[in-house]
Amino acid sequence: MLKHAGIFITMFFLLAISTSARAMCAYNRSDEVMAVDFNCGTFCENNWILNPDMKKCSPGKGGTVYYQVIDYHDSDHGYLKAHVQVDEHGWTTTRGQGDGLELCSKRENGSIRECMGFK
Repeated sequence: MLKHAGIFITMFFLLAISTSARAMCAYNRSDEVMAVDFNCGTFCENNWILNPDMKKCSPGKGGTVYYQVIDYHDSDHGYLKAHVQVDEHGWTTTRGQGDGLELCSKRENGSIRECMGFK
């Protein structure tokens, strides 16, 4: 009986590890409040509000991540926005403030996939 319980516990942890490894995370390392929309296909979308120094993760695959600054409005450009592609197991991160904001997408190994400024 204990042998079966050990097998069940091992299978549970392996499933938990494999599920958590298939994720995309969004980090807000800026001084701004961000609206984040992660679109990874049909029936696969997440909408979050990220305060400074917050993160949210979504299990699943890669896709397109759209960020918009909520509290900052430039009369010449409207609300500041940016979007990047993110790989499965990758993440996005913001840094800076106001007109100096930057959004980067990183691969699973931590290398930069792409970066863009907010416009």
